[in-house]
Amino acid sequence: MNERGRRRWAGARRAAASAQPTTPKPPLVRLAADLKAANAERTTWCESTRSSARRSFPKERRPENGHVLGYEAMALDVWCGREFTDRNRSRGWNWVPFYTGDLDATPDTDETVAARVARTYALGGDEKAEHADMLVDPVGTIAATAGTLAARINTYRVWRLEFFDEHSVRVDLTEEVNQVTKRARRLRHQQKVLGPQPQGELRSDDEVVRLYVEKATAIERAVGALYERLTALDSYCDVVASIQRRKNKYDYLARLNGIDDLELLVDDSMDRHETTQIREAASISDALAAV
Repeated sequence: MNERGRRRWAGARRAAASAQPTTPKPPLVRLAADLKAANAERTTWCESTRSSARRSFPKERRPENGHVLGYEAMALDVWCGREFTDRNRSRGWNWVPFYTGDLDATPDTDETVAARVARTYALGGDEKAEHADMLVDPVGTIAATAGTLAARINTYRVWRLEFFDEHSVRVDLTEEVNQVTKRARRLRHQQKVLGPQPQGELRSDDEVVRLYVEKATAIERAVGALYERLTALDSYCDVVASIQRRKNKYDYLARLNGIDDLELLVDDSMDRHETTQIREAASISDALAAV
């Protein structure tokens, strides 16, 4: 059989194989495969997005290993059931990284809230472990990424402009991080309640399998919706970055346009005239000295 014949024969075999009916996989097997693929896709995207966002921070604001920015710390605290407002609180005239004792009666102000979010926090031993667990959790990674994106948005200089308020397009980053993380925490709890797939004789019980697949699918839809909310925040971050780039260009051009071309022309003419005069004076001085 020549090469052409072999290719035709191989193609015919593949076509025949694809035409043969395949045995449908059991519902629990299909469910496990679908969940694994969805979790892997979301986790990969979250890891890539966090890495890209952190690399884009200005060097002076880029957190070191073992450190998190304000909104990242907020996501971690909410995920672990703590109060982010316990961080960076004043006690007398001293500032402490995390204070859970009796706080002063002095309430938070806009300045202290902004300072708490703007800070970089060094994670302790327990917090490092909690943060690591959060990042590898299929739902926790969504909340962690929301914190990183919010922190990146907060570092753009244009975020301080009234533009976003005047056009009613400012996203409340604190509210967004809180809502996304609280939702992620509830979904993780629901996943734990759902538990692993039924085993033994329950695995062959149609009613048990049907209800498990139904509940697992509902939870997965909710996780997918939360993930879509996260991608929307990522798109918003891209828009803020674009506005910052346009502002940078505008400021640069404004600075260049502030240079008066006529003034430069006058200065140039004056300098050339003075240069000629000085050279003539030097030449005359040299001639007179030689007499």
